[in-house]
Amino acid sequence: MARVLAVSGVDDFLRRYLPFLASAPASEVPPPLPRRETGSTLFRRDSFRS
Repeated sequence: MARVLAVSGVDDFLRRYLPFLASAPASEVPPPLPRRETGSTLFRRDSFRS
């Protein structure tokens, strides 16, 4: 799949007929996500076992 999407003709087709699937130009790439603080977790509480 990656090899097909790397072909410039495929990207041109996607830009014309399916623009939501086309690759974004370098100027439209969003900035990286902010880093989390050291020691923070994705859990709601400090300990997921309690």
